[in-house]
Amino acid sequence: MSESFSSREGRTIVLALIKAIQDNAAYLSDIDGAIGDGDHGINMNKGFTLAEKNLSGEPVALADALDGLGDTL
Repeated sequence: MSESFSSREGRTIVLALIKAIQDNAAYLSDIDGAIGDGDHGINMNKGFTLAEKNLSGEPVALADALDGLGDTL
């Protein structure tokens, strides 16, 4: 069975990505600490949370939602 989604669900998809980063910020920092300074999760969480604020309640195409995320990051 193949699953698909409408491009108009971009907001929902990007919000799910943002939630995943927010929920795993500590883990991302922990694994970054093994090879770096351990701030990766903190910085990703900060950027993704800022992007979340820029997504309105209106449907947004996936490409536009990802562009907004990329611009914020």
